Amino acid sequence: MTAPRDVTATPSAEIARPESVVRGPWATWWHDHWSAVGKGTLAVVGFWWLVTGVIVALQRNEWTKLAAWTISTAVAIYAAYVIHAQRAERTAASARRTFLAATAVWMWINVGLYGGWIVGPGHAASVLGEPTLLRAVEAIVSLLWHELLCVLLLFATWLLVRRSPNRLAFAALATYWAVLQVAKLNIFFGVANPGARFLPPHLQFLLSYYGPPVNTDFLPLSFFAAVGVALVFWWNGWQAKDAFLRQSRALLAMLIALAAVEYLLLAVHSDAPLWEVFLKARGF
Repeated sequence: MTAPRDVTATPSAEIARPESVVRGPWATWWHDHWSAVGKGTLAVVGFWWLVTGVIVALQRNEWTKLAAWTISTAVAIYAAYVIHAQRAERTAASARRTFLAATAVWMWINVGLYGGWIVGPGHAASVLGEPTLLRAVEAIVSLLWHELLCVLLLFATWLLVRRSPNRLAFAALATYWAVLQVAKLNIFFGVANPGARFLPPHLQFLLSYYGPPVNTDFLPLSFFAAVGVALVFWWNGWQAKDAFLRQSRALLAMLIALAAVEYLLLAVHSDAPLWEVFLKARGF
């Protein structure tokens, strides 16, 4: 004798409904909005702190410089593969993967600079004193190979993703490059705390391009502009209906907000102990 139809159908129907637990409105809001901001914040802050510290610490000697260059090159190659693989994906997870891959490529650029692998002619300023157009041109030329590498990678990334649904890699690299240029301008015009202690010996010539140890009027403008742009990105991400856009804009907003924090650190005379453990590991 067979069981009645309704008896056999009930358990199978329950098994077929894995999403039987219905989330409430607050849980949905958390998952769709604040979760993206929280994960983006952890990704950006963690990488910003760790990557900066590791780059500094690995300038200890020639062997650590070589190790840093070798490892960062391998990671950058894998990161380029990730950017290529994720360019057709538009999910929150793909946004995080793409952003971290772009950060790895940016890390490779900076390892090349701080390790002395890709710098430039490295000439000191011919004339010391107030910031002038001549000194600005000389500063760019002194780091010419590094600057050209940045522009080349930006162009290559744009070619790779320009027709793809996921163009976050180019946006992230362009943001990294832009906030760095603003920081360089502030140091060139003059700031209270230019961070000279982070410069390895082969980059000491850059001190000749530093402005006076007084905060330039461009510094508060840079800070408030960065805060404003970050808030715009956050608000647009908050309003976005698409999970990829929410996560992408949260990541870029946090990156620009961290740039604002760095501009603020340039303005104060005391050095924040954010990377002391890495500076001690470097040994000079």
